[in-house]
Amino acid sequence: MRQLLPVVVIVLAVSSACSYSTARTEPASPPPATGSANEAAAATESAALISALGAELREAAGGATADATSPTTMLRKAPETYMFGDPALGRTGWWTVPLSYRAIVDYLAEHAPHGTRSQGPGTATVTGPGIVTSYDTQIYLGPSSAAYSGAEMDVFAQRMDDGRTAVRADTYISPRAARTPGSHVNDRVTSVGVALHVSDYGATSTGHFAGHFTIDDPASVDRLVGLLNGLPGEDTNLGTCAGGPGAIEDVTLTLHTANGDVTVHVHAAYTCQPLEATISRDGVQQGPVLDAKGMTAMVNTWVKKVEEASR
Repeated sequence: MRQLLPVVVIVLAVSSACSYSTARTEPASPPPATGSANEAAAATESAALISALGAELREAAGGATADATSPTTMLRKAPETYMFGDPALGRTGWWTVPLSYRAIVDYLAEHAPHGTRSQGPGTATVTGPGIVTSYDTQIYLGPSSAAYSGAEMDVFAQRMDDGRTAVRADTYISPRAARTPGSHVNDRVTSVGVALHVSDYGATSTGHFAGHFTIDDPASVDRLVGLLNGLPGEDTNLGTCAGGPGAIEDVTLTLHTANGDVTVHVHAAYTCQPLEATISRDGVQQGPVLDAKGMTAMVNTWVKKVEEASR
């Protein structure tokens, strides 16, 4: 009877778009255009993660070698795959490491590849027909950029018959939608009207409240405009999340300029969904949906202000 060799999974992620641990599905509609520059940057980051892991494996054992194909049958395919990321931008690498299975697992748990940080270990069990395989899991996180929402690199390790360890890594990364010139606010903004509505459908539902106020302090207006202009496009492979409805936040910003008003709609409808924003002029959306997580602290301040005023 063949002995089932243990496989380790170490998950590395460079991410901000997926900071929540919920299942996601494929996008329901075609993703927006990203522009070749964002795709190229995402591809470069994907390859850099594979390279960083290779460097870390060589640091662990000088004799670690990169392989063109899998050194074992089991790692010819990834034991686990994910539905996010652009398949064309994913990269795969294989290595043979002259260290024991346990030694390489422990090493990678303590040494994050360059550009990532450890979020902590975990375990999981995958079952199949006649198979129960336990996985040790290590999650690494790192920064995203204006060009891509982040990457995840999953690392699998398998004990070889001669005592060495086979390693496989797969990356998943999504470019962001490219911002257009019209999606930036370049006119001088004199004041901003804020209309906010919150409906809480969570387990601790407190009903809903709404309110509006004006921001006319020049420093505060400039800070808000700078924040809006710095928001990146949304992850083109974000899909939907399965976290269920939570506090539904709707914020409409009316930016008053000498050349007419600019409308910004900021919205979040799920506990696992980050804030999204759209910028419109004369009722026409300018550019792609934006990743508005960078506005979270500001929106939370507005929510608190309106909630207190409604009491």
